[in-house]
Amino acid sequence: MERFLSYDRLISYHRNRYDIPDFPEDKLGIAYLDEKYEQFWLHLVKLNLDLNMVKKVIKECYNQLQNGEEVYKFALQNSPLFDTIFYYMQHFKTEPEDEYKHFYDETRILASMCFKQFCRVGDVKEKLNVCKYIEEIHLSFDDEVEDVRINVYLGLLYFSQSRFGIDALVENKVLVQIIKKLTEEKSMIVLNLILMLINEILNSQDAPIISLKNEILLNLKLYINCSDLDVLENTILVYGSISICDEGKDACVKEGTIIKNFLEKLKKFNEDNSIDKEKALKILIGCVRFLMNVSILKRGKVEIFENNGIEILFSLLEGNFKDDEQLILDILQCITNTAEEPRARIALRGEKYLDKIKDFRNHQDELISEQAQICVDVITWEP
Repeated sequence: MERFLSYDRLISYHRNRYDIPDFPEDKLGIAYLDEKYEQFWLHLVKLNLDLNMVKKVIKECYNQLQNGEEVYKFALQNSPLFDTIFYYMQHFKTEPEDEYKHFYDETRILASMCFKQFCRVGDVKEKLNVCKYIEEIHLSFDDEVEDVRINVYLGLLYFSQSRFGIDALVENKVLVQIIKKLTEEKSMIVLNLILMLINEILNSQDAPIISLKNEILLNLKLYINCSDLDVLENTILVYGSISICDEGKDACVKEGTIIKNFLEKLKKFNEDNSIDKEKALKILIGCVRFLMNVSILKRGKVEIFENNGIEILFSLLEGNFKDDEQLILDILQCITNTAEEPRARIALRGEKYLDKIKDFRNHQDELISEQAQICVDVITWEP
């Protein structure tokens, strides 16, 4: 008969019941303001764990962590809850044949999403470091679930967006660990995040030397011709970051094949109209910046000249991206460096080259016009 009652009578019926059922022990009680943190913690650590409830609680924690103030409270004012979430991210696993395996996997994914939020707040970054979670984060690099690895690396990318974060990643040997992962990671999505993270960490003063000692050039070579353009772009950017320091320049030039490979890429991405224009431009700028760095060395200048680099660089100034100011500036800087090689200087004095550079002296961008004049001065210099 209950289903035939009107809504107001149905509400009254339930309010006036004497046989109200007990509230289930394994359900999350009413919690609000600061009381909710204890409720979250209690439902995550009690002995008879309900797997579905654990998943729901961590999901609710993640929803709360969308607010920066909540991130602060979770991490700095409620350490037991903070610690518990990390436990579930790194250690909540079971055997492949377990019928409840999906609960374990989904819970780790949610916990890793929480980790990503923790990495967004400055004060919490220090807590992550002090509590040794950054030191132990490598435990999640091998997680069999791709989404867990994605969230962990995204979190570390947020973590690296400060000088403290970068230095902490170097001190905790995260750079060494992820360089090794370049040879082990199978997912292109995760691999791309690893390359992005490496590129961020290389902003640390000691990072380039550490990376060179851990065979980064050998590992990067696996992706120097990658068909995935995002991975290729970030591989090129990492080469560029390594080649900023003197040791990096020297190692890249001595490798023997990188300069020639990058010159071939300039030709390919300038001429292939089937490639996305925005992506092609980013790859071209990355390659030219690398060549600009290594052309500071004598051997770099020689290799660029002997591999027809001058003609390739000038073809960029007349190709599909001839109006991009950043690309023009980088090309002029690379040509200026290469012009210090005697044979290159003589070749550049030809009208088709020198006149083109002189035209850039009237460019509306002051940096380009200034660099063009420097380039002309180097080419026309007489001992």
